[in-house]
Amino acid sequence: MSNKTVWVVIVLLVVGVGGYFLLRGGYQAPVTTQPPETTTEVAITENSVTANDQGPGESVTVASVELVDSGYVVVHEDGGGKPGPVIGNSELLSGRNSDVVVSLSRSTLEEEVLYAMLHSDDGDGVYEFPGEDAPLKDDSGVVVLSKFSISEGAAEQGAKEISMSSSNFSFSPKTLTLKEGQPVKITFANSGTHTFTIDELGVNESLSGGSVTVEFTPSKSGTFEYYCAVPGHKERGMIGSLTVN
Repeated sequence: MSNKTVWVVIVLLVVGVGGYFLLRGGYQAPVTTQPPETTTEVAITENSVTANDQGPGESVTVASVELVDSGYVVVHEDGGGKPGPVIGNSELLSGRNSDVVVSLSRSTLEEEVLYAMLHSDDGDGVYEFPGEDAPLKDDSGVVVLSKFSISEGAAEQGAKEISMSSSNFSFSPKTLTLKEGQPVKITFANSGTHTFTIDELGVNESLSGGSVTVEFTPSKSGTFEYYCAVPGHKERGMIGSLTVN
């Protein structure tokens, strides 16, 4: 048998055997599988709210709100040991919400008691109470709320601490992000004589000496410029940007 004939026979055998296994399902192409997609979202099965004691201001910060359905976190005055008139509300989507800032119709008072309460939404996106947007209750029929107090002491304990440097002619960092109503304590490593000034928030503190601490509470949200008010310093670049959420 010639070499050519041998190769023809081998090819026919390979084709025949391959066809047999394909018809019988004995050979299957490898299957590439993708891992299932995962999510970190946690399903909310019950409503809850947590508000901590905090300092006076024109808003309050509610630490945590969990809503099964969209609704409102509503701030009530104290009415003889129970929730009284409403002084502020914030609309929220269903799910977990953190550090919710609620603007108020008046400034809070030292030593007063407030209530952060969850209310339903009737679907029109407009808070109405007394009305359709009633307080939410748990399975036992108890209104879902969190009682908290206003005090300067709580403000000091909850202050956000930041380290900055000030020198000729710059601030570092040149951008800051803070929360409305949360006290802040900034410690400057300072060189020279400067100021830390934010016109819109009423901040104008002298910076002199090696270490200076400036404390204030942002009273409104927005983007503001901080700068050194010593003549010529701002013009030479001693400025920065503050965002208050």
